[in-house]
Amino acid sequence: KNLQISLGQRIDAQTWMSDATKKAAHNKLDKFYVKIGYPNKWTDFSKLIIDPSKSYYENVLACRKFANDKEIAKKAGKPVDKDEWYMTPQTVNAYYNPTTNEICFPAGILQYPFFDPKADAAFNYGAIGVVIGHEMTHGFDDQGRQYDASGNLKDWWTPADAEGFNKRADMYADFFSNIKVLPDLNANGRFTLGENLADHGGLMVSYNAFKNATAKKPLKNKDGFTPDQRFFLAYAGVWGQNITDKEIRNRVKNDPHSLGKWRVDGALPHIDAWYEAFGVKKGDKLFIPKNQRLELW
Repeated sequence: KNLQISLGQRIDAQTWMSDATKKAAHNKLDKFYVKIGYPNKWTDFSKLIIDPSKSYYENVLACRKFANDKEIAKKAGKPVDKDEWYMTPQTVNAYYNPTTNEICFPAGILQYPFFDPKADAAFNYGAIGVVIGHEMTHGFDDQGRQYDASGNLKDWWTPADAEGFNKRADMYADFFSNIKVLPDLNANGRFTLGENLADHGGLMVSYNAFKNATAKKPLKNKDGFTPDQRFFLAYAGVWGQNITDKEIRNRVKNDPHSLGKWRVDGALPHIDAWYEAFGVKKGDKLFIPKNQRLELW
């Protein structure tokens, strides 16, 4: 709920948006359908027969037929089931579905390094909080913004606000397209635009929620780090990876997410609080002049 309130505050803070578009955005935000942990209804697999005497191909075919029959029986001529999950509870991931205006966080992601029940707000807002904010922001990214509160493909933006959004989004696309992921390869900022907007928006939303949550009772320093530093370190810790050049080339071509390194180094330098937390100044490697830092949400 704190994150939802925070996103509402971020929407209100955008001076380039009209009151009419802000009102529609709040309506969509208020109607987010939230799924956490596991579904209330489970798939009945009793009619699926796996026969060890048959080939792998035949058993896979039986699984596909079972799945197709289930989908047809469940959906043909029937209203949308908003309680249906599109990920298993064991999946370490999360999603936003624009056609149902829902956000989903399976049990699999509710563990370290995304969530730690023994950690304080600085860590959890920096990790799982940003993930939640990320998925919420997808409802207002370059794709999600085209759907209304009920999941219909419907334009709810004034022409001027749509132009303002696209102008700012283009700046993100250009920024990430100028990143060299290898000496002879640049990132594709247009392909990764939605995810980059969600990363930055998720950070802004969760940081704002973190400050709201600790305003009356500020956290103390821990292990030599301030609460703000631990927030950003928790976020960075989520995206650490060891990856080959071959896989980098594959992901730049096929993955709409930026590489882990750039989900950190490409997002944090646009956040004023990060500079204040670590004392980043002109001449430091990731420094971006204040008037060149990007913000959409």
